[in-house]
This record gives sequence, C-alpha cells and structure tokens, in this order.
Amino acid sequence: MDELERVCENLDAHEKLHELDMVANDLVFFHESRIEFSGKYGLEVNDVKFSLGDIYAATFDELLGKTSEDTVLRRSDYSYGKKIGGLMKEINRIYVRANDGKGSGIGMPNEAVESAINKIITHNERNDTLTLRTANSNPGEICLEILNSTSLPTQKKILDVGHQSRSLIEKLEEPLMTTTLWEHQNDALMEWLDNDFFGYVDMGTATGKTVLGLAALALLYGELHPEDQTPTTKGIKKRDGKVLIVAHDHLILEQWGREMNEHLSITKGLSELSKEEELSDIKLDWGTVEFTTSDKLRRMIDEGENISQYDLVVMDEIHKYSKIISSISHLIENSSIRLIALSGSIDTSKSVKEEVRNRLDRHLPLLKKYTLEEAKSDGIIPEFSWTAIYAQPEMEKEKMKKLKGATQKCKQGFEQLRKMEDLPEFTGYEDAVDYSKTIEGRNLQNDLDVYREFVRTFRSRGTRIWNLNPSLESMLKVLKEEAKEKKCLTLVWKKDHIRKLKEMLLSESDIDENNIYTIGIEGRKPHEQRSLIDEFDKSEGPGVLIGTGKRLGTGIDIPHLEVVVNATSGYKANKSLVQRMGRMLRNPEGEKKEPEFYNIIPLLDDQEASMMDVDGRRLLEGGTQYLALADEIRCEPGEKFVFSTDEEKIEKTLAEFERRGTEYIQNLKDEDSYNLTTVVGKDSEDLKSSKTYLEEVLSEELDEENSVLLKKWGKRKPGEKTKEETKIEKKEERKKPKSETPTSKTSLKEKKRKTKKGENDSFAGKLKGKFKKIKKKLIGE
Repeated sequence: MDELERVCENLDAHEKLHELDMVANDLVFFHESRIEFSGKYGLEVNDVKFSLGDIYAATFDELLGKTSEDTVLRRSDYSYGKKIGGLMKEINRIYVRANDGKGSGIGMPNEAVESAINKIITHNERNDTLTLRTANSNPGEICLEILNSTSLPTQKKILDVGHQSRSLIEKLEEPLMTTTLWEHQNDALMEWLDNDFFGYVDMGTATGKTVLGLAALALLYGELHPEDQTPTTKGIKKRDGKVLIVAHDHLILEQWGREMNEHLSITKGLSELSKEEELSDIKLDWGTVEFTTSDKLRRMIDEGENISQYDLVVMDEIHKYSKIISSISHLIENSSIRLIALSGSIDTSKSVKEEVRNRLDRHLPLLKKYTLEEAKSDGIIPEFSWTAIYAQPEMEKEKMKKLKGATQKCKQGFEQLRKMEDLPEFTGYEDAVDYSKTIEGRNLQNDLDVYREFVRTFRSRGTRIWNLNPSLESMLKVLKEEAKEKKCLTLVWKKDHIRKLKEMLLSESDIDENNIYTIGIEGRKPHEQRSLIDEFDKSEGPGVLIGTGKRLGTGIDIPHLEVVVNATSGYKANKSLVQRMGRMLRNPEGEKKEPEFYNIIPLLDDQEASMMDVDGRRLLEGGTQYLALADEIRCEPGEKFVFSTDEEKIEKTLAEFERRGTEYIQNLKDEDSYNLTTVVGKDSEDLKSSKTYLEEVLSEELDEENSVLLKKWGKRKPGEKTKEETKIEKKEERKKPKSETPTSKTSLKEKKRKTKKGENDSFAGKLKGKFKKIKKKLIGE
C-alpha cells in the first residue's frame, strides 16, 4: 500500500485515476478467476473497498474540485471512502464478468453498469439519468461521471450499493421501467389491467406502442416507473414467467431486444437477439421471453401447440397479420391468457383498413385509440430543428499543456512497444490497450513499466478528451442572434461557466440584464428555483435562462421555450438529453411553434494535442450517432437536423479528422480489428442506424478541405429552402383560385386548346376559300 501511495504522489489526477483502475481491476479479475495474485503492490481484493477507496475519493475530489457542493459528497461522512471503494469493486466485477469469455451475457461492461445504476436511480424515484459519454469508459471514469452528473441524493443512493445485499450484477436482469409513460400509454395500460389483461390498442406511428408492450411486461414481472406506480399496480408481481412476443418479421423482433435495453434497462448482452434465422430466447432470473414471427405462430397453432402455455402474449404490428386473430380466436377467448395486441398506421386503401379494424374488433376489445394528429397536438412528437455545431474547446493553458504532454507520451510509448521483441504486433493504440484486459496483458503491465505507463497514459488522455467543453464564445455567437427575439435556455457544463457566460452576455450583447436568468449559483432553494424558471417562462418578450445540464436538463417543463443551446462534452450523441429536450420543447396548449435546438460539440483543433487517427475515429462514430438519433426522433438529417461549424478554421480541422479517422478505421477493418456495430438507431424502410450512416461516410471520397458531414448533412446556404418548406409552398400554390394561378395544369390545357382551335379555324377558312374558287371555276366551265 505504501508503494502505491508513493507512485500516486508522482502522477497527476488523470493518470492516478487510471493507475488505481488497473490495480482494482487486476485484484477483482484474479479473485473472480480464483488465480493467486499479489500484483505489483501486494494487495488483496478487499483492499479495493477498504484501502483504495480513500485514494479514489481524494482523486475524484481533485478532478471535480473540492469546493463544488453539487458534485462532491460531504467528506464528513466517515464511510465515504469505503463507499467509493465498494462501488469501484462492484463496477469492476461487471467489467471482469463481461470480459471473462464464459458467455456471461453481460455484453458491453459500461452499458451494463449504466443499466444497473439507472435502475437504482429510478427505483429511488430520482429525476436523474446516467448517460455515459463514451463507450470505452473505464470504472473510474464511470464513478467520476456519477459524481459529476447526478444530484447529491442520487449519489448517496448509488454509493450505498457497496453495502447492499444485492450487487450491481443482480440488478441487471430486473424488468424495471426506467421510462415514464405518456398519458395515452398509461390510459391504455390501465384499460388493459381493468379488462383482465386482454385487448388491443390503435396508436399512430412513433407514439410508443413498443414502450406500452414493455410496460405490460414490467407490470406483471417487475415494476413500472415510480411515477406510474399505483397501489393496484404494485400488488402485481409474477415469477417464473413465460412471455411470447410476436411480430410480422425478424427485424421488428430484433428491435424489441434493443427496446428492452432502453426502457427496462436490461443490458444489451442479456436482451439483444441473434440476427440468425432462428431467434434466441432471453432467459432471465424471473422468466423467459420467447420471440416468433406471425408465420411461425400460425404453424405452431397448425401443429397443435397451445399458446395458453404462455402467461403473456404481446402481438406487435397486429394489423400486418390480423387474419391470425380469426384463426386462433377459439384458443384465446376461452382461456385465461393475458394478451395485448399493438396496432399502428395502416398504409393501404380505406376498404382494407376497415376490414382489418372490423376483424380486430370482432375478437379483441379496443383499449385505446390515439392518432398521429393527437400526438403532434400533444407534443408527443416534438417538431423542432436541430443544429450540431463543432466549435473550439474551452481549455485552460495548463490543462492544454498536460493534454499535449499526454499525447506525445502515447505516441512515444507506442513506438517503443512496436520496437520491442516478444510482444504482439499491435494494429493500433486501442489494440495495444485492449491487450491489457487479457491474462497475458495483465501480467505484462505488472512486469513492464513502459507498457503500464502507455496504457495508463492513453486511458487518462481519453478522459481529458471526453471532459473537453465547447468554448463559451461559440455559445455566445448563437445567443447574440437568437436571444434578440426568443426565449433561450442555455445548458453549460460547469457552475463557473454560468457566471462567465452571463458576464459575456452583459458586456458583448444588447440583452438587458433583467432578461438574463441564472439557476445554480445563487444558493436558492428548489421551490425558489422553480419560481424563477416560471418567471422566465411567463415573462413577455425574449430572455436567456442559464444553468447546468445536470440541473435544468432533467425534463423540466418550460412550455414557451423557443431555443435550447446545449454545451456537449466529448463527441458522442447523448440520447437521454435529446429525449428530455423533446419534453422541454413541446408546444403549449393552443400554441404552435417550431423551436430550435443547438448542440455545441468541442473539436480539438490543436495538432500537438491531437491524435488525428484515434480522435478522428471517435468523431466519425459520434457524428453518425447524431445522424441516427435525429432519424429516430423524426428530425430529418440534412433538413431538420444539420451539422455546422462556428468558423472556417474548424471546418478544415473537421475534414482532416474525418480523413484520418476513415483511414484508421479502414486499416483496422483490413486487420479484422474493427467491428461496425449499431450503437444508436435502427434500420428500417425510412430510418438508418449509426452503423449504416458510418458505412455511408466511409464510402465517400474524402479530402483535406471539405468535410463529408458538412457536405452531405451540413447547414443550408442562406435563402435555400428545405424540402419541407418547398412542399408547403406547393401546397399553398394549389389552394389558390385558378385565376390567380395562370400556370396551373388546367389553364395551360385551356391555352393550348384555344391556340389549336385558332390555328384550325384559320386553316379551315383558307381551305374553304380555295374550294369555293375551284367550284366556281368548274361550274363556269
């Protein structure tokens, strides 16, 4: 222990965090593997909780700032260090299980940790959500994000996990809704409960049919979101469940696995379905979920299988195969089976629609009908324009100096490793770091200081990159334009940014001080903060409300909001934040508006601090996640969603990152060291996943001057109309009276007819005259 403390004294906070991570992960790994291990410092697995915890706690204080009341727990709690250590031990257990190669089913460890912790947050009725900013987060980085992005009460609940009888791993399988239901979903669910768990819903596209189906599953086998719980729903909880989910094709069923991850927080490793022809079941500690297509269900019935063996049947997109209801009605109407059928838009003729509806109504009671028009009116489908702006980062000189130093150390360390004999041939930086997760790599980093230092430095550099914030100047540029006439919510990353941005607005813009509202720096109580938000919302004219994303980005209702300017940390698209923006940007009753959402993304434009290939890969992956997310929330890429930059220099840097990142990915693909995976979104007739968008970008010709993201999905030229604007213009043109539209099809036809008639009349007259002359001449002769 003394040796570890001595080593840590010579490291800065970022490097110290990753040194502790390596020690903790090794101790948990060898303990779980039952292999004797003392490591470099002669510690045991219990030291993670009882010894490393205090060093971790001090390191987090250093990284977050001891004076920040919002992000650091009071050190007066004597067990604070032990709780930190206990949480780090639990997180490392998930990492070890995920990488043990024994088919644990946990999947990506960071996603598993995120799922488990969000269940703790939700179960304790907190309004926070943990969304990790990078898919490659290490245990220490995850804890850092917990302390930085969640409220103090939430932090306490999470830190108590080290003292609870149930571990984080056990929480992974619980079917607990982490998504609140919209009013129409809750109405439908309660109707289903009152109707003895039997019936169908008719809901428009994108109004949450799948979420409703998952809520039915949670109602029976787990728990609804605390906001949706009632004394009646709390009393229902079955074990040893057997669930059947039916859809018309494999693709829809595969999406169910993803939705289980998102809304029930069952990690992807446990909920993702295979993409093979035969669908895999999902086996969890509370029961089994089976998946089948409508064709296979029909064959099951024909072969004599009884679907009453299932205690819940969910039939998705039932209008696509409604005839099956008629063929199995005798099996479901006289049994105690629980069934919920989900029907959506029917893109076909009126007579076919009526036939399908009549068929469903003959055999199933209609629980709820909810149209797309109602959804738009209620703001369930928010319509807003979204701009992702790449901008220079905000970084102090000393921090930039350390980042440059870490970048150079990574490059030099990697070159040293490549020259050494008896080491694997690493295809790239990340390949060399991933090797440290193997038994051979763990032993190597304990025996070879050069390798240990490289791994630690590379990981610590990643933490520095993901903690970059966009410059306040880039936010100011947007506000100086938008805040002249609109109500703007501005979400910054740190408390001190609130003060700085307010000072900049007062000195560099025409915005009146009385129209600038700040939350989080005056020490107001919660009800006082809510009153200030209401004052901002109800005040006449424009204004600016400034606060941190943690404080204001949690679904607070601001009905008259017109613009959101959000400072993003790192390159990754934050799905939960955008969903919260959707709630915040809803239209108030009786009022129509189309708000704007600006996401400002820091782009490191310093050559000495950049690793163009690694950082370029991250940027491409993040950019395509933005595109897929925009698609998923119906904010069309290139139209409603566009990329932009705040200056020409950044545009050239963006193009260079794309070019180098593409080359890096292609090299990794050639070496079979890169796996294109879908991180965000889904592929369907009108949607693309992040994987598909990335493939599209990689297939483009790149150069040093022009960015593909800007070229294909960039900001429009001044005066250029969107497709939507062109459609509206044509629609209005068609509504005009014929006299006002001389270029209409009818007027053109009329013009042609008259012209032709005139030509014919003239020709006929001439011909008639000639005949008269000929006749007269003949008669005369």
